[in-house]
Formats: sequence, C-alpha cells, structure tokens
Amino acid sequence: MEIHIQRRSFIMALGGATTWPFAVHAQPVGKLARIGYLTLASGPTPAIKGFAHGLQQLGYIEGQNLVLIYRFAEGRTDRMAALASELLALNVDVIASNSTEAILAIRELNKTTPVVMTAISDPIGNKLVASFARPGGSTTGVTLFSTELAGKRLELLKEVVPRLARVALLVQRDHPPTATLVPETQAAAQPLGLTLKVVEVHPDEIAEGFARSTKSIPMRSSSSKPPRLPCISARLPSSR
Repeated sequence: MEIHIQRRSFIMALGGATTWPFAVHAQPVGKLARIGYLTLASGPTPAIKGFAHGLQQLGYIEGQNLVLIYRFAEGRTDRMAALASELLALNVDVIASNSTEAILAIRELNKTTPVVMTAISDPIGNKLVASFARPGGSTTGVTLFSTELAGKRLELLKEVVPRLARVALLVQRDHPPTATLVPETQAAAQPLGLTLKVVEVHPDEIAEGFARSTKSIPMRSSSSKPPRLPCISARLPSSR
C-alpha cells in the first residue's frame, strides 16, 4: 500500500509541476525518479524548461533524486512510435508530453505506463481519457481545451476590423486536435459573414503557409489590390 501511495503522489506532483511551479515543496519519493518527456519540439522550449523548473520547485532535482529523459521528434509525427518505444524501453516511471500524437503513440505500445499530459487540446475527443472527471486508464494531466473560443477569436477580429470579410486559419497538418478546431471555426465564421480559408502546414512550413494564406480566396470587391488577410493560427509546436 505504501508503494502505491508514493507512486500516486509522485504522479500528482508531476501534473502539478505544469500548472503550479511555485507550490510548496513535496517530499521526494525514496528512489531515483525517472521521467520521460516526448514532444514534437526540436529542443527544449520555454514550456519544457518550465516543466523542469516546476519539478525543481516541488523538490525533484536532476542528478539528486530525478532523471529527466527527453525525446524530440523535431516536428515529425512519423518518428513518434520509435521515440515512444525508446522511452518505454528505458523503464521510465512516467512519461510526460505536450503532444497528442506522442500520447497516442505511447498508448499504442503500452497501456499501463503512467502518462501525464502537460497541455493537450482535446483529450476526450482524441480518446486519451474517458472524461475530465473520471479519465480512467493511466493517462491524466492538464488540458487547454479551447474550441469554444473559436467564435470569440473571430468576433474580436471583426470588432477590430469592422470591414473584415476574409480570414485564413493556419492549422497543423495531420494534427488530431485540428479535427475539432476547424469545424468550430467554420461554424462561427458563417453568422459573422466571413469567408474562411483553411491552410494546412507542417511545423517547418509556417512561412510558406502565411504566403499561401493570401491567395485563392475570391474577392468581394472590384479592387485590383487585395487587402492584407488576417490570419488565426492553431497551436503549432514552437519549433516545436
């Protein structure tokens, strides 16, 4: 029973590291904790560094009672399965991730290793958990579920630019949360009288995506010089 309580407390502290970095120090577990972190990023982003700092504030210090093992997919979702397999083979106690694709890859290989979501868009829609109140399984953590804000973003754009008629939505290609974001934004655009152009890109194609966003939308006026096209971006990995 004591081992179970320690394990549960450790996982709870890990989840707390993503949201309460200045919480009161927790008593570290007796053994050396091994945490894997799997992400689409190309290297340590500010959010990932903040994750390590949060653990520090909770009493988990690298080299003393903690080993952090990172795997960076560098924007390539096709690498997720191999990287997830590497972490699992290292017998980590728990894996943290800010990527839906990463958690799906882990769960495809292993159903029991605890996984902590550090900032996932739609864990229910992507079947990572059963519900917010009772996630079930071995996956828990923090969500940034914000599809309800799709309409509000467009309303704000319309308020700032009253004559706004066309909007580009820059989203990550082959990214599961996009399946929820796009329909919500499309539904919100219609009553506002906006034409929405969805531009799908990979993380390394963002500049190209912005260039494409200004093309191929029918003009609503006879002006030969199209106005600059406002753009909303879905959450993309920061070089991630």
